[in-house]
Amino acid sequence: MLFIPAGFLSKVMEYKKERVFLSLKIFRMAKYIVSDTFHGTIFSIISHKKFCVLVRESNKEKMTSLLERFCLEEYAVFNSDDLEDKISINIDHEHIDEIRNFERNRSLVYLRKNLK
Repeated sequence: MLFIPAGFLSKVMEYKKERVFLSLKIFRMAKYIVSDTFHGTIFSIISHKKFCVLVRESNKEKMTSLLERFCLEEYAVFNSDDLEDKISINIDHEHIDEIRNFERNRSLVYLRKNLK
């Protein structure tokens, strides 16, 4: 049996909460985001930041699918030499928001249909 004092557990939870808020603050303050994660890319899209995505062999399928869904394929970086070129590309956030709203509504329809 493992015994974890409640005080220790609350300190762990407080640390995790601080890390989450720090991450959100970093996204809010950033002028540009370079990410190689799904969630980093999603936060970049939601927060209307300029960004690009470092695509690795291990995340290639997931990241390219996400970028394709939002018509953002040009922000994929497969070679670090291309990073500087990608940073200068402007993003049409209005178009991305339209896609986000469409996908959100599509998800809600799916959930309502399947959770009856």
